[in-house]
Amino acid sequence: MEVLSYSEGFYNPRRRHSRLGNVSPDTYQKIHQKSLTHIEVFGR
Repeated sequence: MEVLSYSEGFYNPRRRHSRLGNVSPDTYQKIHQKSLTHIEVFGR
């Protein structure tokens, strides 16, 4: 249970992924959300 908790809570969100352009899932999500907000506001 503790290993799963560590894996889900710390390791995976911060580990860089090559499929995400070598950024962490957290960083990728922030970039993606920011681009969606820009699209919604500016329409492109």
